Amino acid sequence: MQLFNIWMTFFVTLAVFPVVLAGTPSTRADSSPFLKTYFIPLCCFFTFNLGDFFGSLLPSWIRWKFPKFTWIFVVSRLVFFPIFLFCNYRPETRTLPVLIDNDYAYAFMVVIMSISNGYLKTIIMMDGPQMVTHPAWAGKAASMMVFFLILGIFCGIQFSLFFPWVVSL
Repeated sequence: MQLFNIWMTFFVTLAVFPVVLAGTPSTRADSSPFLKTYFIPLCCFFTFNLGDFFGSLLPSWIRWKFPKFTWIFVVSRLVFFPIFLFCNYRPETRTLPVLIDNDYAYAFMVVIMSISNGYLKTIIMMDGPQMVTHPAWAGKAASMMVFFLILGIFCGIQFSLFFPWVVSL
């Protein structure tokens, strides 16, 4: 199950970050040259990486005690797909309506996604090798986890190519 968890965590994250987040300008960019210039670098890259960093530190303070149920949180992150697609993603070519046109709500969702990514990837990679039935298999389990992590990155990047088509239907 932890192989699925690590795959799904990175699939969701890399499907949205950085392609969708970098393609979402401020809804108030016309009113402020600062927002037009710095909204995407700050909201997409700085905020995401800072949240991911803090999410990776969280397990040292708050540890999820039920690794068999981690999949619930991992799968619930699929909600980020419609959330970010209904933000101001690709405003010049989109035909879907923009339902979330508040920059603060968008930034809050970036923070939630990044912290959850950091937290989940850390606890899943910690729990995976410990869940095997024989301690000698922990190394093999860790290697498998890294393979599924890389596979999740690859699949997420490939799936991100689907989103520009979706918003321009």
